[in-house]
Amino acid sequence: MATSRKRFWIGSTAVLLVAAIAIVIVVWMASEDDGDNGSGATTVLNTTTIRLADLSETTTMSGTLAYDDPLSVSSPISGVVAQIPNEGDVLERGAALYSIDPMATDAHIRDAEQRVASSRSSLIGAELALSRLEEEVDTSSLASAQASVAQAQITLNDLLTPPTQAQLNAAQAT
Repeated sequence: MATSRKRFWIGSTAVLLVAAIAIVIVVWMASEDDGDNGSGATTVLNTTTIRLADLSETTTMSGTLAYDDPLSVSSPISGVVAQIPNEGDVLERGAALYSIDPMATDAHIRDAEQRVASSRSSLIGAELALSRLEEEVDTSSLASAQASVAQAQITLNDLLTPPTQAQLNAAQAT
């Protein structure tokens, strides 16, 4: 029993000694952090309010970006230009400036021009027939003429619309 009491007092003394040393070290470090190096001066803390804000500023402008010199664009393949952007189109980086149909021949071009001319002629004829019928006001003939004009307009629009990539691929496959 005497040995357990002796151990208790030795353990308690060791814990108190370690705690006292820790307190002395903390007080010593705190006194050095205060900036008190024997001169009696203390550190004054300055504070300010922090405001969260964007670090960028934008300005919206409208206008047209133009270049001084024209740029020549060439293609590594020969053929007929099948599609180009319209004036004023906005192109993103990497967008196609043109597409080339390498399979088109002069005969294809003449055929397309002939179909466009024929469609324009049909449209003019249908418009003349419509104007004559509007003067006579026969409702069934007028409806027929209006349908002819609409069909001729659709055909002309189809011919003037550039082909899609799928149509180009299908034509090249044949």
